[in-house]
Amino acid sequence: MKYTSIMIAILIYVTKVIQAVDLEDDNLLKYTHFVVIPGQDGYGKKADNPLQHIIDTTQFPSENIHYVNTPIATKNSFFTYADFGQYNCQYPLSLLMEQLDSNDSVKRIIVYAISQGTATATNYFKSHQHPKVKALIYEGVMASGNSAISHYGRNKINIRIGGIKIPVGKWFSWTPGSFYTMPYIVSSVVYPWYSIGGQQAIQSLHQMPNETPFILVHSKEDQILSHDDAVVFYTGLKDAGNPNVHLLTSNKATHVDLFKPDEDQDKEAQRKSYIQTIHHILRNKGLELPQLSHLKHTSIIDLTETQPEGDMNLLNHYLGRENAARIFNRTLIAHAIFGITYYLLGRERCS
Repeated sequence: MKYTSIMIAILIYVTKVIQAVDLEDDNLLKYTHFVVIPGQDGYGKKADNPLQHIIDTTQFPSENIHYVNTPIATKNSFFTYADFGQYNCQYPLSLLMEQLDSNDSVKRIIVYAISQGTATATNYFKSHQHPKVKALIYEGVMASGNSAISHYGRNKINIRIGGIKIPVGKWFSWTPGSFYTMPYIVSSVVYPWYSIGGQQAIQSLHQMPNETPFILVHSKEDQILSHDDAVVFYTGLKDAGNPNVHLLTSNKATHVDLFKPDEDQDKEAQRKSYIQTIHHILRNKGLELPQLSHLKHTSIIDLTETQPEGDMNLLNHYLGRENAARIFNRTLIAHAIFGITYYLLGRERCS
Protein backbone atom coordinates (compact mmCIF):
# COMPACT_ATOMS: atom_id res chain seq x y z
CA MET A 1 0.00 0.00 0.00
CA LYS A 2 2.86 2.32 0.91
CA TYR A 3 4.62 1.71 -2.41
CA THR A 4 1.35 2.15 -4.28
CA SER A 5 0.92 5.58 -2.68
CA ILE A 6 4.48 6.52 -3.61
CA MET A 7 3.94 5.42 -7.23
CA ILE A 8 0.69 7.40 -7.41
CA ALA A 9 2.46 10.47 -5.99
CA ILE A 10 5.27 10.12 -8.55
CA LEU A 11 2.72 9.69 -11.37
CA ILE A 12 0.85 12.82 -10.26
CA TYR A 13 4.14 14.76 -10.07
CA VAL A 14 5.23 13.65 -13.55
CA THR A 15 1.79 14.53 -14.94
CA LYS A 16 2.01 18.01 -13.45
CA VAL A 17 5.52 18.50 -14.90
CA ILE A 18 4.28 17.50 -18.35
CA GLN A 19 1.30 19.83 -18.00
CA ALA A 20 3.64 22.64 -16.91
CA VAL A 21 5.84 22.08 -19.98
CA ASP A 22 2.77 22.08 -22.25
CA LEU A 23 1.53 25.26 -20.58
CA GLU A 24 4.93 26.86 -21.04
CA ASP A 25 4.89 25.98 -24.75
CA ASP A 26 1.39 27.44 -25.08
CA ASN A 27 2.49 30.61 -23.32
CA LEU A 28 5.55 30.80 -25.55
CA LEU A 29 3.28 31.12 -28.57
CA LYS A 30 0.77 33.28 -26.73
CA TYR A 31 3.38 35.83 -25.65
CA THR A 32 5.51 35.76 -28.81
CA HIS A 33 4.80 38.56 -31.29
CA PHE A 34 6.01 39.31 -34.81
CA VAL A 35 6.79 42.84 -36.01
CA VAL A 36 6.74 42.99 -39.83
CA ILE A 37 8.56 45.97 -41.38
CA PRO A 38 7.74 46.09 -45.11
CA GLY A 39 9.60 47.73 -47.97
CA GLN A 40 8.63 50.82 -49.95
CA ASP A 41 5.62 49.24 -51.64
CA GLY A 42 4.00 48.42 -48.32
CA TYR A 43 4.90 44.75 -48.75
CA GLY A 44 3.72 42.75 -45.78
CA LYS A 45 0.15 44.05 -45.76
CA LYS A 46 -0.84 41.83 -48.66
CA ALA A 47 -2.87 38.73 -47.91
CA ASP A 48 -0.03 36.69 -49.36
CA ASN A 49 2.94 38.00 -47.37
CA PRO A 50 6.26 36.17 -46.89
CA LEU A 51 5.66 35.70 -43.18
CA GLN A 52 2.93 33.18 -43.91
CA HIS A 53 5.51 30.93 -45.51
CA ILE A 54 7.67 30.96 -42.36
CA ILE A 55 5.02 30.26 -39.72
CA ASP A 56 1.68 28.49 -39.92
CA THR A 57 -0.76 31.36 -39.42
CA THR A 58 -3.59 28.91 -38.78
CA GLN A 59 -1.85 28.07 -35.49
CA PHE A 60 -0.01 31.31 -34.73
CA PRO A 61 -2.36 34.01 -33.35
CA SER A 62 -3.03 36.62 -36.05
CA GLU A 63 -3.36 39.31 -33.38
CA ASN A 64 0.29 38.69 -32.51
CA ILE A 65 1.47 39.88 -35.94
CA HIS A 66 1.96 43.65 -36.22
CA TYR A 67 2.63 45.51 -39.47
CA VAL A 68 4.60 48.76 -39.51
CA ASN A 69 3.33 51.52 -41.80
CA THR A 70 5.67 52.59 -44.57
CA PRO A 71 5.83 56.16 -45.97
CA ILE A 72 5.07 55.42 -49.62
CA ALA A 73 4.09 57.65 -52.53
CA THR A 74 0.74 59.42 -52.28
CA LYS A 75 -1.85 59.47 -55.05
CA ASN A 76 -1.36 63.18 -55.67
CA SER A 77 2.42 63.27 -55.93
CA PHE A 78 5.20 61.58 -57.87
CA PHE A 79 7.72 61.65 -55.04
CA THR A 80 7.59 59.45 -51.95
CA TYR A 81 8.10 60.19 -48.26
CA ALA A 82 10.22 57.07 -47.94
CA ASP A 83 13.83 57.83 -46.98
CA PHE A 84 15.55 54.42 -47.10
CA GLY A 85 15.40 53.69 -43.39
CA GLN A 86 16.04 57.21 -42.10
CA TYR A 87 13.69 59.33 -39.95
CA ASN A 88 10.43 59.02 -41.92
CA CYS A 89 10.74 55.23 -42.05
CA GLN A 90 11.76 54.83 -38.40
CA TYR A 91 8.99 56.96 -36.92
CA PRO A 92 6.10 54.46 -37.48
CA LEU A 93 8.32 51.68 -36.11
CA SER A 94 9.10 53.69 -32.98
CA LEU A 95 5.37 54.21 -32.29
CA LEU A 96 4.65 50.48 -32.56
CA MET A 97 7.64 49.47 -30.42
CA GLU A 98 6.56 51.87 -27.67
CA GLN A 99 3.13 50.22 -27.62
CA LEU A 100 4.57 46.71 -27.47
CA ASP A 101 7.10 47.62 -24.78
CA SER A 102 4.34 48.91 -22.53
CA ASN A 103 2.20 45.80 -23.11
CA ASP A 104 2.89 43.22 -20.39
CA SER A 105 1.35 40.43 -22.45
CA VAL A 106 4.17 40.80 -25.00
CA LYS A 107 7.16 38.83 -23.75
CA ARG A 108 9.10 38.05 -26.93
CA ILE A 109 9.33 39.88 -30.26
CA ILE A 110 10.68 38.54 -33.55
CA VAL A 111 11.33 41.25 -36.14
CA TYR A 112 10.70 40.32 -39.78
CA ALA A 113 11.99 43.07 -42.10
CA ILE A 114 11.81 43.18 -45.89
CA SER A 115 13.94 45.27 -48.28
CA GLN A 116 13.93 48.93 -47.13
CA GLY A 117 12.52 47.65 -43.84
CA THR A 118 15.87 46.01 -43.08
CA ALA A 119 17.57 49.42 -43.11
CA THR A 120 14.73 50.88 -41.04
CA ALA A 121 15.09 48.16 -38.41
CA THR A 122 18.89 48.45 -38.23
CA ASN A 123 19.00 52.23 -37.98
CA TYR A 124 16.28 52.17 -35.32
CA PHE A 125 17.46 49.31 -33.11
CA LYS A 126 21.06 50.48 -33.07
CA SER A 127 20.03 53.37 -30.82
CA HIS A 128 16.86 51.95 -29.19
CA GLN A 129 17.36 48.95 -26.95
CA HIS A 130 14.34 46.66 -26.69
CA PRO A 131 15.04 43.60 -24.51
CA LYS A 132 11.86 41.94 -25.79
CA VAL A 133 13.36 41.64 -29.29
CA LYS A 134 14.76 38.10 -29.39
CA ALA A 135 15.55 37.63 -33.09
CA LEU A 136 15.62 39.49 -36.41
CA ILE A 137 14.89 37.97 -39.83
CA TYR A 138 15.86 40.09 -42.86
CA GLU A 139 14.70 39.27 -46.40
CA GLY A 140 16.36 41.28 -49.19
CA VAL A 141 18.96 43.23 -47.21
CA MET A 142 19.61 46.95 -47.78
CA ALA A 143 23.06 48.11 -46.68
CA SER A 144 22.43 51.75 -47.62
CA GLY A 145 20.10 53.91 -49.67
CA ASN A 146 23.01 54.87 -51.90
CA SER A 147 23.88 51.28 -52.77
CA ALA A 148 20.17 50.56 -53.31
CA ILE A 149 19.70 53.44 -55.78
CA SER A 150 22.97 52.65 -57.53
CA HIS A 151 22.19 48.94 -57.95
CA TYR A 152 18.57 49.52 -58.94
CA GLY A 153 19.52 52.25 -61.40
CA ARG A 154 22.14 50.07 -63.04
CA ASN A 155 19.67 47.23 -63.58
CA LYS A 156 16.27 48.85 -63.88
CA ILE A 157 16.44 52.41 -65.25
CA ASN A 158 15.70 52.16 -68.97
CA ILE A 159 14.16 54.38 -71.64
CA ARG A 160 11.97 52.88 -74.36
CA ILE A 161 11.87 54.48 -77.79
CA GLY A 162 9.42 52.51 -79.86
CA GLY A 163 10.42 48.88 -79.45
CA ILE A 164 13.99 49.73 -78.42
CA LYS A 165 15.01 49.62 -74.76
CA ILE A 166 17.96 51.89 -73.93
CA PRO A 167 19.73 50.91 -70.65
CA VAL A 168 20.57 54.48 -69.59
CA GLY A 169 21.06 53.37 -65.98
CA LYS A 170 23.71 50.85 -66.94
CA TRP A 171 25.43 53.36 -69.21
CA PHE A 172 25.37 56.03 -66.52
CA SER A 173 26.86 53.59 -63.99
CA TRP A 174 30.02 53.46 -66.09
CA THR A 175 30.70 57.18 -65.60
CA PRO A 176 33.22 58.16 -62.87
CA GLY A 177 31.60 58.93 -59.52
CA SER A 178 28.20 57.52 -60.55
CA PHE A 179 27.78 55.90 -57.12
CA TYR A 180 27.51 59.42 -55.65
CA THR A 181 25.83 61.34 -58.46
CA MET A 182 23.09 58.80 -59.25
CA PRO A 183 21.64 58.78 -55.70
CA TYR A 184 21.85 62.58 -55.61
CA ILE A 185 19.93 62.95 -58.88
CA VAL A 186 17.33 60.27 -58.06
CA SER A 187 16.77 61.49 -54.50
CA SER A 188 16.35 65.08 -55.69
CA VAL A 189 13.49 64.01 -57.99
CA VAL A 190 11.80 61.08 -56.22
CA TYR A 191 13.09 60.96 -52.61
CA PRO A 192 13.38 64.56 -51.39
CA TRP A 193 13.45 63.46 -47.72
CA TYR A 194 16.36 61.09 -48.24
CA SER A 195 19.86 62.31 -47.34
CA ILE A 196 22.70 60.64 -49.24
CA GLY A 197 25.03 61.53 -46.37
CA GLY A 198 22.55 60.68 -43.64
CA GLN A 199 22.11 57.61 -41.46
CA GLN A 200 22.92 54.35 -43.24
CA ALA A 201 22.38 50.79 -42.05
CA ILE A 202 25.91 49.69 -42.95
CA GLN A 203 27.27 52.30 -40.52
CA SER A 204 24.86 51.25 -37.75
CA LEU A 205 25.94 47.61 -37.50
CA HIS A 206 28.57 48.02 -34.79
CA GLN A 207 25.97 49.51 -32.46
CA MET A 208 23.47 46.67 -32.86
CA PRO A 209 22.92 44.23 -29.95
CA ASN A 210 25.76 41.74 -30.38
CA GLU A 211 24.00 38.63 -29.08
CA THR A 212 20.62 38.85 -30.81
CA PRO A 213 20.19 36.16 -33.52
CA PHE A 214 20.15 37.55 -37.07
CA ILE A 215 18.95 35.55 -40.07
CA LEU A 216 19.72 37.24 -43.40
CA VAL A 217 18.13 35.90 -46.60
CA HIS A 218 19.06 37.29 -49.99
CA SER A 219 19.01 36.18 -53.63
CA LYS A 220 22.13 36.11 -55.81
CA GLU A 221 19.92 37.20 -58.72
CA ASP A 222 18.37 40.22 -56.95
CA GLN A 223 18.31 43.21 -59.32
CA ILE A 224 16.78 45.59 -56.77
CA LEU A 225 19.30 45.18 -53.95
CA SER A 226 22.74 43.69 -54.51
CA HIS A 227 23.63 40.38 -52.86
CA ASP A 228 26.82 42.17 -51.76
CA ASP A 229 24.63 44.21 -49.41
CA ALA A 230 23.75 41.02 -47.53
CA VAL A 231 27.40 39.88 -47.50
CA VAL A 232 28.68 43.15 -46.00
CA PHE A 233 25.77 43.18 -43.54
CA TYR A 234 26.67 39.69 -42.40
CA THR A 235 30.37 40.57 -42.23
CA GLY A 236 29.71 43.76 -40.26
CA LEU A 237 27.58 41.98 -37.66
CA LYS A 238 30.19 39.23 -37.28
CA ASP A 239 32.95 41.82 -37.00
CA ALA A 240 30.95 43.53 -34.24
CA GLY A 241 31.18 40.28 -32.26
CA ASN A 242 27.76 38.73 -32.87
CA PRO A 243 28.14 34.92 -33.01
CA ASN A 244 24.48 34.36 -33.89
CA VAL A 245 24.41 35.70 -37.46
CA HIS A 246 23.32 33.45 -40.33
CA LEU A 247 23.34 34.14 -44.08
CA LEU A 248 21.04 32.18 -46.41
CA THR A 249 21.67 32.75 -50.12
CA SER A 250 18.74 31.94 -52.40
CA ASN A 251 18.89 30.97 -56.07
CA LYS A 252 15.47 32.47 -56.88
CA ALA A 253 15.62 35.28 -59.42
CA THR A 254 13.53 37.65 -57.34
CA HIS A 255 13.97 40.46 -54.83
CA VAL A 256 11.57 39.20 -52.16
CA ASP A 257 9.07 36.29 -52.12
CA LEU A 258 12.05 34.06 -51.40
CA PHE A 259 9.91 31.78 -49.21
CA LYS A 260 7.00 31.54 -51.60
CA PRO A 261 6.43 28.03 -53.05
CA ASP A 262 8.21 27.51 -56.36
CA GLU A 263 7.41 25.19 -59.26
CA ASP A 264 11.11 24.51 -59.85
CA GLN A 265 11.96 21.40 -57.82
CA ASP A 266 15.50 22.48 -56.88
CA LYS A 267 14.39 25.94 -55.75
CA GLU A 268 11.46 24.45 -53.87
CA ALA A 269 13.77 22.02 -52.07
CA GLN A 270 16.06 24.92 -51.14
CA ARG A 271 13.08 26.98 -49.92
CA LYS A 272 11.86 24.19 -47.63
CA SER A 273 15.39 23.63 -46.37
CA TYR A 274 15.76 27.32 -45.48
CA ILE A 275 12.41 27.39 -43.66
CA GLN A 276 13.52 24.35 -41.66
CA THR A 277 16.82 26.10 -40.93
CA ILE A 278 15.04 29.20 -39.65
CA HIS A 279 12.81 27.06 -37.42
CA HIS A 280 15.92 25.28 -36.13
CA ILE A 281 17.82 28.50 -35.35
CA LEU A 282 14.84 29.99 -33.52
CA ARG A 283 14.21 26.74 -31.66
CA ASN A 284 17.81 26.71 -30.41
CA LYS A 285 17.20 30.17 -28.93
CA GLY A 286 14.03 29.12 -27.15
CA LEU A 287 11.72 30.55 -29.83
CA GLU A 288 9.67 27.52 -30.80
CA LEU A 289 7.10 28.29 -33.51
CA PRO A 290 4.29 26.23 -35.01
CA GLN A 291 5.79 23.85 -37.54
CA LEU A 292 4.34 23.99 -41.04
CA SER A 293 2.20 20.91 -41.63
CA HIS A 294 3.89 19.98 -44.93
CA LEU A 295 7.40 20.06 -43.43
CA LYS A 296 8.89 17.33 -41.29
CA HIS A 297 10.48 18.22 -37.97
CA THR A 298 14.28 18.00 -38.22
CA SER A 299 16.17 17.93 -34.94
CA ILE A 300 19.70 18.12 -36.38
CA ILE A 301 20.63 20.71 -39.03
CA ASP A 302 24.18 21.65 -40.02
CA LEU A 303 24.47 25.45 -39.70
CA THR A 304 28.08 25.74 -40.89
CA GLU A 305 27.00 26.72 -44.41
CA THR A 306 24.93 29.57 -42.98
CA GLN A 307 27.98 31.07 -41.26
CA PRO A 308 30.69 31.72 -43.91
CA GLU A 309 33.81 33.77 -43.22
CA GLY A 310 32.49 37.04 -44.58
CA ASP A 311 34.35 39.61 -46.68
CA MET A 312 36.17 42.36 -44.77
CA ASN A 313 37.53 43.92 -47.98
CA LEU A 314 34.02 44.35 -49.32
CA LEU A 315 32.82 45.75 -45.99
CA ASN A 316 35.63 48.32 -45.92
CA HIS A 317 34.84 49.22 -49.54
CA TYR A 318 31.20 49.88 -48.64
CA LEU A 319 32.13 51.92 -45.56
CA GLY A 320 34.61 53.95 -47.59
CA ARG A 321 31.97 54.80 -50.18
CA GLU A 322 29.50 55.87 -47.50
CA ASN A 323 32.09 58.11 -45.83
CA ALA A 324 32.82 59.72 -49.19
CA ALA A 325 29.08 60.17 -49.81
CA ARG A 326 28.78 61.94 -46.46
CA ILE A 327 31.56 64.38 -47.39
CA PHE A 328 30.00 64.87 -50.83
CA ASN A 329 26.62 65.61 -49.23
CA ARG A 330 28.10 68.12 -46.77
CA THR A 331 29.97 69.83 -49.59
CA LEU A 332 26.76 70.22 -51.60
CA ILE A 333 24.95 71.59 -48.54
CA ALA A 334 27.80 74.02 -47.87
CA HIS A 335 27.68 75.27 -51.47
CA ALA A 336 23.90 75.66 -51.27
CA ILE A 337 24.08 77.63 -48.01
CA PHE A 338 26.89 79.81 -49.37
CA GLY A 339 24.98 80.45 -52.60
CA ILE A 340 21.75 81.41 -50.82
CA THR A 341 23.59 83.66 -48.35
CA TYR A 342 25.53 85.36 -51.15
CA TYR A 343 22.30 85.90 -53.10
CA LEU A 344 20.45 87.38 -50.13
CA LEU A 345 23.33 89.66 -49.15
CA GLY A 346 23.60 90.81 -52.74
CA ARG A 347 19.89 91.63 -52.81
CA GLU A 348 20.21 93.57 -49.54
CA ARG A 349 23.00 95.75 -50.94
CA CYS A 350 21.02 96.47 -54.09
CA SER A 351 17.85 97.54 -52.18
